[in-house]
Amino acid sequence: MPGSPNRLVGKVVLEAPTASFRHPHFLIAKQLTFDAPPPSTIHGLLAAALGEYPHPDSFEFAYNFTARRKTTDLEHQHVIYPQGGKIESLGVKYPKNIEGSVQPYLREFLFQTRLELYLDPPELADIFLAPVFCLSLGRSQDLAAVVSVERCELPSSPNAYLENTLVPFSDRPFLAQGTTLMMPSLISPPPERLVTFQRFIHLRTRVFAGSVPLGPTPAPNWTFLHPSEPRPWWIDPASPLVQGLHRAVIFHRLPT
Repeated sequence: MPGSPNRLVGKVVLEAPTASFRHPHFLIAKQLTFDAPPPSTIHGLLAAALGEYPHPDSFEFAYNFTARRKTTDLEHQHVIYPQGGKIESLGVKYPKNIEGSVQPYLREFLFQTRLELYLDPPELADIFLAPVFCLSLGRSQDLAAVVSVERCELPSSPNAYLENTLVPFSDRPFLAQGTTLMMPSLISPPPERLVTFQRFIHLRTRVFAGSVPLGPTPAPNWTFLHPSEPRPWWIDPASPLVQGLHRAVIFHRLPT
């Protein structure tokens, strides 16, 4: 990695009692949630704090996201569709052009969530000190609180562990763990609201990369494989030590 051995970034920690990141292709009977925020949600979160959408090419982000558990809630959809005829009110008949109905459905949500968000350039994190709009993780009712905003330096290391994060799909040949997901990575502003989808690997299980030192508890045989030279990782020195290693921070850039 050229330049400084450390990478200066902004780190924002947010917590929300509930969060929901709806699968966009599930609408009927039950709405499922991703187990981690899609990149488009991070873009929307930054837009809420900034008051406008930051340009997709103006920043990189990484995160560690955890939730205590996943459950379901009963909600209602208000379905509106075209309709003709007349509607009578107080003896007067008016033209009717729409009709509506209420449909109950189950929606998944995550409980007791925590998002550790890393931002480059680091000054982008300062917008969370005085956000323009309310911050939420998913639905508007999933209000999030800012726990801390700070600068931190991420050193580079050939050894690390990965968990509770997104990994680029290009790393799938080297990673046997994790769930492959097609996630919305960018949604253009209204009125077009065009969606760009990308594949990612959502990694919840802890995976070790590089050499894992021997410790009192043997490391599981879940490793990030790389066929050639050792791969350098940005690591968070404030993350918990596991087998003498810190957690890797995987950065992403939105499509343009």
